Amino acid sequence: MAETKKGSAAKLRALEGQVHQFDVPGEITGLLQRIHANRSKRSASVLVKTGPIRLSVLALDDSGQLEE
Repeated sequence: MAETKKGSAAKLRALEGQVHQFDVPGEITGLLQRIHANRSKRSASVLVKTGPIRLSVLALDDSGQLEE
């Protein structure tokens, strides 16, 4: 089935490759627990690192900062 958006058609494509599932609430809970021990008040976890794709979850405490 195809969806149409003002002049352009978007085609639905079949999924190829392995499907990954994550316990995102569990990941966040673990990150929040690790934040309290970090001076930087931030913590991150990489969920997928495959070729050019990286999927990460990042948690910041109230006083945490994400620098460039």
